Amino acid sequence: VTLPKVGLDNAKVNMKQAVSGSGARYVNDVNPQTTYDWHTKADYGIMTIKTDKGQEYQVNCQL
Repeated sequence: VTLPKVGLDNAKVNMKQAVSGSGARYVNDVNPQTTYDWHTKADYGIMTIKTDKGQEYQVNCQL
């Protein structure tokens, strides 16, 4: 993952499968200071990053 605004540069983030109402969803919530959520449906995906300070960043991807 490379997201300069969040301070990630070629970072490896291990994700585990999570419950999703539709599509596929993966999360990394091991670090209580920062959580990652990747949710896909059809040809659309959203990466959401939340910090313990209440900041939230989203990156939307579409094929």
